[in-house]
Amino acid sequence: MVLQPLLRVCELTKRFPGLVALDRVDFELGAGEIHAILGENGAGKSTLVKILAGSYAPEGGHIWFRGQTVALKSVHHASQLGIRAVFQELSLVEQMTVEENLFLGKEQSRGGFLLKRRMRERAAQALARVGANVFPSDYVWYLTAGQRHLVEIAKAVMDEPVVLILDEPTAALTSDDARNLFELCKSLKRRGVGIIYITHRLDELYSLADRVTVLRDGRRVVTLPVNGLERSRLITYMTGREFSEIFPVLAPPGHHVRVKVDTLRVPGFLEPVSFEVKEGEILGVAGLEGSGKSELARSLFGVQPGAQGVVYIDGVKIDIKKADPRLMLSRGLVYLPADRRGEGLVLSRPVVENLTLSALAQFVRWGILDKTTERQKACELISRLRAKVGNIFGRIEFLSGGTQQKVMVGKGLAREVKVFVFEELTQGIDVGAKVDLYHFVRDLAARGATVIMVSSDLGEILNLCHRVLVFCRGRLMAELTGSDIREDLVLHHYFGEKMNATEHAVSL
Repeated sequence: MVLQPLLRVCELTKRFPGLVALDRVDFELGAGEIHAILGENGAGKSTLVKILAGSYAPEGGHIWFRGQTVALKSVHHASQLGIRAVFQELSLVEQMTVEENLFLGKEQSRGGFLLKRRMRERAAQALARVGANVFPSDYVWYLTAGQRHLVEIAKAVMDEPVVLILDEPTAALTSDDARNLFELCKSLKRRGVGIIYITHRLDELYSLADRVTVLRDGRRVVTLPVNGLERSRLITYMTGREFSEIFPVLAPPGHHVRVKVDTLRVPGFLEPVSFEVKEGEILGVAGLEGSGKSELARSLFGVQPGAQGVVYIDGVKIDIKKADPRLMLSRGLVYLPADRRGEGLVLSRPVVENLTLSALAQFVRWGILDKTTERQKACELISRLRAKVGNIFGRIEFLSGGTQQKVMVGKGLAREVKVFVFEELTQGIDVGAKVDLYHFVRDLAARGATVIMVSSDLGEILNLCHRVLVFCRGRLMAELTGSDIREDLVLHHYFGEKMNATEHAVSL
C-alpha cells in the first residue's frame, strides 16, 4: 500500500460491444514510483492507461489525482493536470519538423511572432534529455521508428509531467536508446514523477519497477513489490498456467535431411557457413545483434543483398544468388521477418487479405477471386492459431501485437510449406501469445516440418530447439546439441570465444 498515492483508481469499469475490457479494477501509483502493468493481450492494460490519459471515459468507478476526485474529460485535460502518455500509436505529424511537433498547440510567441530561437533551444534540450540523435529541424517523415518514439517521449517529458505513462516504450528502440530511456525514468523517479510502465519484457520490469500489477481478462489479479518476486510466479499470474507449461516437450526429429546449406556467405556480414537440418527438427540460430544471424535468415529466403552459396531443399539445388521469395515459396520455404509491421504485414488491409496474400493464386477461379473459399481458409487459419480476431474484414493495424504475429504466421500456413524460417517469432508479444506460438512450433515439427528459429530470446534457444548454432561477428562459433544447450555455453560463444575440447570438458 502506497501512503498518499499520487494517482488512485477504484473499481474502474469499461465496456465495449460484446466485451468487458475492465471489470472493477483498482490501481495505485505513488510519487516517485515506477509501477509496471503486465498482462496478456486483451487483459485490459491499454484500456486502463487510455482512461488515465483521458482517451476513454470509464463507465464505472472513481479516479483520484493528488487526493482530489477527477473526471478526465480529454487527453488535453489530463495533460493540463500533468498526466502525459506515450502510446505505441504515435501522435506525431509526419509533414512537420521535430521542433514543430514538440510545440504543437503550445507554441511560444511574443507580439504575434513565434520565438523560434527559444523553441529550437528548448527542443534541442528535450531531445538531448532522452538521447535522441536527431535535429529539431528534421522532418518526422525522415526519422526511423525508434527516433520517432524518442521524439514522442521528449514531447511528453518536456513540460515536467507529474505522471508519465509509457506503453511498450522500448519496442522500437535500439539497446543503447533503451538504456538512455531507463536512465531518464530513474531520473524522473528521483524527482518525484510517478511512472506507469507497460511492458512484455520481464528484464525491464526487474531493472526498473518498484511494483507490478497483473491484469487478466479485464480484472486485476494481483499487485506486488517486484523485489523478491519470482519470474515463474509472475508468469503464472499472467497466464493462469504453471511455468513448467510454458515450453512444450519436443518430439525427436526425423532422419531425412530436409535442408542442406553449403558455404552460404554474405560478404562483410556472414562468413561461409554450412549445415544441415532434418525433417521434424527445430534448429535454433543464436547470437547478439550484428552476429550475422539475421543475414542468414534473410539469405535463405532470397532477400539478403550480396548473399552467395547453395541451398538444397529435399535434394533440389538452389543458387542463393538467383533466389527470390517467389522461388523459395515454390520450393516450400517461407520466412517470417522480425519486423512484422514494416515487412511482414500490410497494415492498411484486412486480416483476411493478409492471411491469404502469399497464396492468392489458389483462391482464383477463371481469373476471379473466390472470396468464399478465401474467407473459409482465413477462418480455418485463425482457429488453428487461436488468434483473437473479431472481424476478419477489419484492418489488421488495429489488432494487438500478439494477434498480428499470429496472422503473420498464418500466412505461411495458407500454402504447402516444408521449411519455416522464423526471425524473432515472439518479439514484442505477451507471454500468453508466446506460449501459443511455442506449442504451435512444436506441433509443426511433430508433423514433419523443418523449423529454423532465429532468436535473441535465450529462453527460446534453450528450451525450444533440438540443436543450436551460435554466431558472433559473422562467424559460426559453435553447434550445440542435447545437454550442451546450456545458458553458460551459449553465452560463452555469444562473445566469440571458441572452446577447445579440454575447456569444454571442464565447463561441463
